Formats: sequence, structure tokens, C-alpha cells
Amino acid sequence: MKTAVFDVRDLCQDATESNSLQRAIESQTSSHWSATDGVGGKIVFALPGVMVVRQSEKVLDDVLRLLENYRLALKSSKPRPLRSIDPREVLTRYYRLPTTMATEVTRLLPELVQPDSWKSADHPDAPGTIRQMASKPGLLNPTAPISKDIAASANPIIDHSVVIIVQTRATHKEIGELIQRLEQGDALFEHDPSNPGFFGGGGGFGGQQGGFGGGFPSIAPSLDQR
Repeated sequence: MKTAVFDVRDLCQDATESNSLQRAIESQTSSHWSATDGVGGKIVFALPGVMVVRQSEKVLDDVLRLLENYRLALKSSKPRPLRSIDPREVLTRYYRLPTTMATEVTRLLPELVQPDSWKSADHPDAPGTIRQMASKPGLLNPTAPISKDIAASANPIIDHSVVIIVQTRATHKEIGELIQRLEQGDALFEHDPSNPGFFGGGGGFGGQQGGFGGGFPSIAPSLDQR
């Protein structure tokens, strides 16, 4: 397994498009991915347009070829009229998480994101609902080597659940950003543009579904995962 960093700013310019590109790669490469199979490689966006992939060298080559094919398709395609996206459109989305985290998200999410948008006695006409259901178990760290002695492994199999959320498109965007911040945390240091000499906390990742956008391809040398 190797780690490579891809410049995909021409294919995705925000968290929504990043998540869409990730799903496309996972579905169009012949390999296992932790997000879909519970084991295998992993894709993380450090920032929109900066894609970090942990996989075998063969699959990394496949990913690079797939990105090049996307770029060729974009160059040869005719511009399409932009479809108006209504941020108030109500959608159902499924968030697969470790069960302990899913339980806390189910309990606290209506307090953390748009509290007035969740259906309750005080807000009977609000669109938001949230439910939790069991999912298949998965490894704590899908990209780590699997020990022959599963009982003594430092990478145990843990229970997962799916949190089913009905909410507006705009609120789903906030939910996705919050969940990835809970998984990854905020950056320790982030430049404050209002004060060139100061770096403060902030950052995190975003994610929802969407399309692709336009830029220049490059790939950094493979690096072993720490």
C-alpha cells in the first residue's frame, strides 16, 4: 500500500464535488475501498481539490488514468446549461459511521445543526428527521494490516450503523461538514488573512454529492503512510 496526493482542482472545487469524485473512483476501479467495502484503500480530501489516496501502486495508476480520462471527457464535452439547485429541497441521505459515533450523532445533531429545522412538538412542520439502523461491521482502521489473531489484533472489527437523515439540501451540507470535522478534527493551525502574522484553529473537511469542475493535473510521489 502506498499513499499518493493528486491535484484535482480541475475536477472538483468544493466539498460537494470532492465527494462525488470519490464515489466515482471507488465505483470505477477494481479494488476494495474502506468507504464501500469496509476494508481496502481510502480516499481523503485534505482540501477541495487535494485528494489523498491510500492504495496499491497498481490501483494508484488506475486512479491516475481514470482522472486523465475525466479530463479528456471534459475537454471534448459541450458546455451544459447549469441546473438550478434549490437549497431548500428535502433529501434523504445515509451516513455510515461507527455505532458509538452514530449514536452520539443521532442524539446531538439536532442541537448542533439548525435546531429549528428538526421535526418536534415545537416545530411540527419542520422537514428534519433522524433515525439510526445497524449496518455491517468494519475494521477500526481498514488500511492497516490484518492480524492473524483477530482477538488480539490492534485493529479490531467494530460495529457500524447507518444514520438516516431527512433534511434540506443546505442542512445536509452542514451535516456532512460537521461529521467530517468530528472524524478528522480541525486543523491545528490555519492562516488568518486579517492578520498575516497570526495562525489560529480552524479547518476540517466537507462532503456531499455533486458534479465536476476545470484546472491542471499533477501527482506527488508516493509516500508511506505514517
